[in-house]
Amino acid sequence: MGWIVPKYKHGSVPRNRLKRRLREVVRVEWLPYLAPCDVVIRALPPAYAQSFDVLRAELVRSLRRLPRRDGPVTESAPAHARDADTDGGAPADAAPGSTPA
Repeated sequence: MGWIVPKYKHGSVPRNRLKRRLREVVRVEWLPYLAPCDVVIRALPPAYAQSFDVLRAELVRSLRRLPRRDGPVTESAPAHARDADTDGGAPADAAPGSTPA
C-alpha cells in the first residue's frame, strides 16, 4: 500500500491527520477483502476538507474496482502462510524478486 498526500499549502498536522484517516479506512474496509495486489492512494486537495465519513465513502467506492478475496482473511493463519501460494513458486531461500530455475 502506497500513499501520496501532497502538502497542497497545508502544514504537517493536517497532512498527517489526513494520512491517519486514510490508513484507518483502508485497514478496516479494504485489507480484510483485498486480494494480493499493489495499490497507491493519492489524496487530492479537497480531501483535506472532507469529513471522515466522506473519505470513507469515497474509498469504499474505489474498493469495488479492486480485485477481492472470496471472503475476509482469517486471523488463524499467519499472513505469510495465507499468501504462500502467491510467491510464484520461488524456494524459501531464493532472493526476493528472483524467479525459480
